Amino acid sequence: MEDKYKTREELLYELAELRLRVEGLEEESRAAQEALQGEKKTFLTILENYPTGVILIDADGKFQYVNPEFTRITGYTLQDVPSGRDWLRKAYPDPAYRKKVITTWKQDMLSEAGRSRDREFIVTCSNGTTRDVDLRTTFMKGFTITVLRDITERKLAEKALQESEAKYRNVVEDSLVGFYIIQDGLFRFVNKRFCEIFGYAYEEIVDTLRTRDLTYKDDIKHTEEIVQKRIDGEITNIEYGFRGVRKDGRVITLKVLGSKILFRGRSAAVGSIIDITREKDLETKLRQAQKMEAMGTLAGGIAHDFNNILTVITGYSTLLQMETAEGDHLRTHADHILSAATKAAQLTRSLLTFSRQQPMVLSPLHINNVVRETEKLLKRLITEDITLDIVLASQDIVVKADITQIEQILFNLAANARDAMPHGGSLVIETMGITIEDDFIEAHGFGEPGQYALISVSDTGTGMNNTTQDQVFDPFFTTKEVGKGTGLGLSTVYGIVKEHNGYISVYSEPDRGTTFHIYLPAVPPIDAEETTPVSEIRGGTETVLIAEDSDSVRDIISNILLNYGYTVIKAVDGNDAVKIFSGHREIDIIILDSVMPGMNGREVYEEIIKMKPDIKALFISGHTRDTVLNKGIRDKEFHFISKPVSPRKLLQTLREILDK
Repeated sequence: MEDKYKTREELLYELAELRLRVEGLEEESRAAQEALQGEKKTFLTILENYPTGVILIDADGKFQYVNPEFTRITGYTLQDVPSGRDWLRKAYPDPAYRKKVITTWKQDMLSEAGRSRDREFIVTCSNGTTRDVDLRTTFMKGFTITVLRDITERKLAEKALQESEAKYRNVVEDSLVGFYIIQDGLFRFVNKRFCEIFGYAYEEIVDTLRTRDLTYKDDIKHTEEIVQKRIDGEITNIEYGFRGVRKDGRVITLKVLGSKILFRGRSAAVGSIIDITREKDLETKLRQAQKMEAMGTLAGGIAHDFNNILTVITGYSTLLQMETAEGDHLRTHADHILSAATKAAQLTRSLLTFSRQQPMVLSPLHINNVVRETEKLLKRLITEDITLDIVLASQDIVVKADITQIEQILFNLAANARDAMPHGGSLVIETMGITIEDDFIEAHGFGEPGQYALISVSDTGTGMNNTTQDQVFDPFFTTKEVGKGTGLGLSTVYGIVKEHNGYISVYSEPDRGTTFHIYLPAVPPIDAEETTPVSEIRGGTETVLIAEDSDSVRDIISNILLNYGYTVIKAVDGNDAVKIFSGHREIDIIILDSVMPGMNGREVYEEIIKMKPDIKALFISGHTRDTVLNKGIRDKEFHFISKPVSPRKLLQTLREILDK
C-alpha cells in the first residue's frame, strides 16, 4: 500500500513544482500578451500614418477599422459607415452605379483568397463632392483589407493632357501648312496638309519614305545636310527653301521652318512646310513685267528721236512726190523713200506697242473676220511646205481692239511658227468663245472673270524647253542666229495683248510644237464694222505759228504748210513761241510740240490763251502717249497728232480745226 501512494513530502514537492510551472506559464503568457499589444500598437501607428486610406471589414461586412487618411479623403469616420451596406449607400448614392460597384466587388470576392484587385471608382464624399479613387482590395479568410488612394488630381491631369493632346493634334492635323517629324532618316509623322502637298497617302509616307524621296535631285544633298544638323543639335531653328517632287512627278517650290525636338525619347527633326510654287511663279512674272516696263521706257525714249527723223523723211519724200510727174524716175525714188519710212514707222509703233504706250484706235471687231481677211497675207508669209488651217468659231465673237495691232499679232506669231518649222509642217489658227471663271484663274494663275475671245496659234515645229518658255516674251530674247531676229516679235505681241487688257500664255514641248493662246475681252455683238472715208486734202490762207525745238521737223512742217498756201511763223521753243505771239495777234492757230525745253506745249498754250482766249491749237509729239498726257494734253480736250507726222494727216487735221 505504501508503494502505491506517494508520501506527503512527495506530493508537496510535485505541487510546488507544478506551481512553479504554472507561474512560468503565466509569466510567458504575460510576456506574449505584452508583445502582442506592442505589435498591435505598432501596426496601428503605421495604419494611422499610412499615406493611403485603409479599411478593415470582417466576414459579416462590418467595418472594423478606417484610418485617418480614409476619413480625410472621404469625410467618413467609422461611426458614419459602421457596415459595408452603409458605405455603399453613402459612397455610391446613384443606384445604377452602386449596382455596378457591388457586382464588381462580388466577382472579385469569389476569386482566390489573398489575391489583390485594383479598381477605379468615383466616390461621393460626406460633403457631397466626388473624388476619383483607386481601390486595392485583398480578400482573406474572414475579412478583407482595402487600400483607398485618392487619384482625383491625377485624373484631372490626365484629362487635361488628353484635351491638350487632342487640341494640338487637331491644330496640327487641320493646319494650312504641312507638318512633319523625321527620325533615322524616315518620316515618322506627317499631317494631312503634308500629304496633300506631295500627293501621297499617310501610309505611303510614314516609316516608308525618306527626305530624298520627296526632294528634287539637285536639292537632295543640301536638304539632307540641314535635317541632319538639326538632329545633331548644330542648328536649333532654321528657315530655308527647296524644290520638292510630288507623287505625280510635278516639281514644286517649298519653304520650311524647321527645328529639333525629342520624339520617343530621341532627337528628331521637326518642321512646318509651305507650298510657295504659285508665289514663286507670280514673283517671276513680276520680274518679267518690271523688265518689260524698263524696256518700254527705253523704247519710248528711242521713239521720240526716231519719230522726229521719220517726220522729216516722210515729209520731204511726200513733197518730192507732189513735185514730180507720174513715171518720172525721181517720183520712183520718192516712192521708195516713202515706203521705207512707212516700214520704219511701223517698227517705231512696234516699240511703242511693246511699251504699252502707243495710242490705239479701238473699234468693235468681228474676230472671225479679222482672221479670215489676214489668211491670204499669212499664206504669203509662210513657206510652201507649211499648211495653214483656219478653224473659226461658229458663234459671232466681237472684241474692241485696234485692227492693225490684232493683225500684227497674227503676223508675228505666224512668222515665229514658220521659223520653227524649217522642214515644213502645219500651222493652225483657231478662234472660239470662252468664259473665264474662278476655276480657270486658280488653275492658270491669271485672268479676270468674264467672256473672252480665244485665238489659238499652233505649230508642229521644234518646240521649246521650259527655260526658253520662261524667257520667250522677254525683249530682245531670241533663239535665232545673229542677224536673223531682233527678239522683238513675241515681246511686241505680249505688249499688244496687255494693251488690250488681255492675256497670253504659251505651251510647248521640244520636238512637239508650240501653241500660243491669246485671250481678248469680248463685247456685245454688232451689226457691222464702221469705216471712215478718206478726206480730200485742202490748203488755206491762215497764219500758223509753229513751236518745235527740232530744226529739221520745224522746217519740213513749215514747207508743207507754205506749199498749201498758209502763212507760217516759226518758234524754236516754248519761250520763243510766247514772245513771238505777243507781237503777232493775227495768228489763227498754233502748232505746238508737246515736249520742249523750258516751257512745254501745254504751258505755252496757257500763256497764249491769256492773250487770245479763242486761239486754236494742234499738239504734236514724238514721245509716247503716256508722256504727253502727263504734260496735260488730254485727247478729248485738245487735238493731237503722233509723230511721224504725215503731210496728209497734218493738212487734214489743220483744216478740220480751222473750219470749226
